[in-house]
Amino acid sequence: MLTENFENNNWLVSIILPVYDVEKYLDECLMSIKNQRFQNFEIIAINDGSTDESLSILENWKRYFGNRLMIYTQCNQGLSVARNSGLMRANGKYIYFMDPDDVIHPQLLQNCIPVMEEYHLKGITFNRKDFSDYRTFKNKETLYDWYYDKKYGMDYVESYGMDKKEPDFSILDLEAFNNLFKRRKDIGVWQYIYLKDVIQNIPFIPQLIHEDFLFDIEAIYQSLPIGYLNNTLIYHRIRNNSITTTVSNKPRSVESLKYIINQLYILKEETEIAEYCELIDQFQEFATSILLGNETYSGLWKLYSRCNELGLDKKVVEKSIAMHLKKDATAMIKQMLKCVPLSTKD
Repeated sequence: MLTENFENNNWLVSIILPVYDVEKYLDECLMSIKNQRFQNFEIIAINDGSTDESLSILENWKRYFGNRLMIYTQCNQGLSVARNSGLMRANGKYIYFMDPDDVIHPQLLQNCIPVMEEYHLKGITFNRKDFSDYRTFKNKETLYDWYYDKKYGMDYVESYGMDKKEPDFSILDLEAFNNLFKRRKDIGVWQYIYLKDVIQNIPFIPQLIHEDFLFDIEAIYQSLPIGYLNNTLIYHRIRNNSITTTVSNKPRSVESLKYIINQLYILKEETEIAEYCELIDQFQEFATSILLGNETYSGLWKLYSRCNELGLDKKVVEKSIAMHLKKDATAMIKQMLKCVPLSTKD
């Protein structure tokens, strides 16, 4: 494999980093970029109207990265717009979308880019490990890995994708990628590196939560055959104040997922490729499973808000929620699924 010439200018990687109120995590994120063995990268940081010290942290890091860190500030427009803005400004041959609260393995770029060059790949994927910095999970195991220490107080959640029976590296056609997706069941643009020419005309849809669904389904298909490294190279943080976990975002999440499921149905109607239909089905199933959970959560949140507006005491609120949970779940699911058109294909 081509693992030696890491400084080839044609191999420039653009790391696109949307930033919004992540002062608690941003230093760790940028430190993991600094520690990359492969150093031929640029960082395009889109400060999406942060109200905390995130911008100051970026400016401090610019003293280290110099011109390799470009900072752009815009009014708050959301994650999709920030990523689209970063992609438009990218100079690299390869694109990596990173979340500002995640951490990447020092060998992420070193392992991926030479392989993409050698095999002329349009995309490559790798495994992730999820972790939490708040202690709410039943199985508490401290993540003690190449980067983390017990002093961070982080709890291990789950590792996705790793299969010791699989080779360290493989090139996947659509059927093989379907099998990989069945095993790891995840959506996340930060788990892929793409050739810029392939994805530069695939936008993230503004104001959409779970925006990775519609981007990934197209970007993956356009990148086939796609490389797969059977190694954990991204550490993905699960936190209780993120866009997808913040309670007030649950109703918006429900509407976003309904839209995503509808768009996936339309996409399936337009394709004649059986393996692609299978992948779309898997995306639909995953989105629907999240939707079912969020629909219930959203209903409870509306109920709680209404009780709070009425000035009811805590015991009354608890009784109201308990009654809500006793409703016929089947009826609720049927009502929710009325928004989802059924496929007319055989």
